[in-house]
Amino acid sequence: MLLAIHLLGGFFLLLLLLPALYVIVLKVIPAKSMSFRDQNYSPFISVIIPAHNEEDSIVSKIDSIFQQSYPEDKMEIIVVDDGSTDNTLTFLKKYGNRIRVRRLFPGKGKIAALNLGLEEARADIIVITDADTELEKGALLALILPLQDPALGAISGRLKIKGEGKSASYERAYVEAEHGFRKKESLVSSVPFLFGQLSAFKKEAISQIQAGAAVDDIEIALTIKEQGLKVIHSEAAVVYETAPGSLMGLLNQKVRRGLCTIEVVLRHLNLLHFRSGLFALTFFVRRVLPLFLPLLITACYLYLWFLSGYWWAPVVLFGGLGIASWLRNRHLTEYMILMQVTICKSWWLYLNHKIPSGANWKSSGPDSTL
Repeated sequence: MLLAIHLLGGFFLLLLLLPALYVIVLKVIPAKSMSFRDQNYSPFISVIIPAHNEEDSIVSKIDSIFQQSYPEDKMEIIVVDDGSTDNTLTFLKKYGNRIRVRRLFPGKGKIAALNLGLEEARADIIVITDADTELEKGALLALILPLQDPALGAISGRLKIKGEGKSASYERAYVEAEHGFRKKESLVSSVPFLFGQLSAFKKEAISQIQAGAAVDDIEIALTIKEQGLKVIHSEAAVVYETAPGSLMGLLNQKVRRGLCTIEVVLRHLNLLHFRSGLFALTFFVRRVLPLFLPLLITACYLYLWFLSGYWWAPVVLFGGLGIASWLRNRHLTEYMILMQVTICKSWWLYLNHKIPSGANWKSSGPDSTL
């Protein structure tokens, strides 16, 4: 019995240390920089913009795409309106035949809107971008250029966060930490999810997104990876998103995101196989393990209490590590602590069968936790 406790406790401690070991693995594995034969690669693309009540941002969004350095004659813009009840459709009329507008009414959710856009798309390369985000002028060119690589199935842009206050500071800290992983993962393996704010993929890799999926950007990335294609990150394809205006809005958004992530990740656990190569480790550390982190921390706390014989010993240890982390990056540490709370609530919703189907629209309001 004692041996079993030590074996299990040691296993839990190893899992808790695995993210740090993963960082070491990424650093020691040699990476080849990407190079492209055709620096003027600009194939015909379909830009799909799913929209739901976007009257405040849809005009600036369309204008920003037309202002891109990508040749206008080599892209089509498809806006799919999902049951908007504001003036979104009215504002779109000003563009006439320069864009194509399709409508779902009543609304069926974001994935239904994306799938309708995919049905309408005439290009072999699909770009998806949210209606409430802003693109830097060269974002589309930078996003599309790597797709000339036949081994590449999808690519995601670099997300930057706008806004003030705690919510923006926390989101900014998280996104910057995320980019630290994604740059190296793109060179040695694949990233475990796309940024839905701006991403592109080859239509031959995924012509339709699973209708019942709870979140589109993770679903697309994992589906494409299952086909043996790479999913990478572009530093140069920059997209801006404004963080929720309040901390409560951010937490509500993260609860819903966590719930959706649980549904998708559990359905793609087949990627935890040696055939996936290094991506199996990436997927486990970056997508699977975080979903069980509160449980893992609790198990490690109990084991360290058992080892020391003092309940306060693991408190001192974890508290010391937390303070060291806070001194190094205050906002990221506070964000990660808050995320443990949201993960617990996400699991409560999941186990109570409150999983959204078809990727409902994001919301930062008080009622957005489902």
